[in-house]
Amino acid sequence: MNFCYTLILALGVIQSLAKSESQLEPQAIILECQQQLGITLEELRPFLKGNWNSSTTSYKLKCFIKCILQREGSMANGAIILSIAQANALTHPLLKDNPVEVLEKIEECIAKGGEDECDKAFEFTKCFYHEYLESATVKFNNN
Repeated sequence: MNFCYTLILALGVIQSLAKSESQLEPQAIILECQQQLGITLEELRPFLKGNWNSSTTSYKLKCFIKCILQREGSMANGAIILSIAQANALTHPLLKDNPVEVLEKIEECIAKGGEDECDKAFEFTKCFYHEYLESATVKFNNN
């Protein structure tokens, strides 16, 4: 996948898992979290190119993902809120046609946990992106 497509897809995953209660648009939330945490495009680049290695991803980037999930309502008090994550994921065009599979994968990814809130947000998003959405994207692109 080229960089721009991966960027859109990765941010779309985060947005679709983290839409809802907020008055802000997803793009505004991403920008707000980026500015709040001082994340540069260079820091985002490996992540957006598909490098979701837990041991090499900066803690700041993990907290960026947590910030997005919290601002949008999918994470509160250190936990992913299952019902909101499920409802939001099903608004994504690549996911809405397989609700049972999507819901099972979200539950599985929530169970992976993490060492703290930032790590939990990162591991959840990484799990869902790599173990579900990547394969859904390949299926979608091959149709």
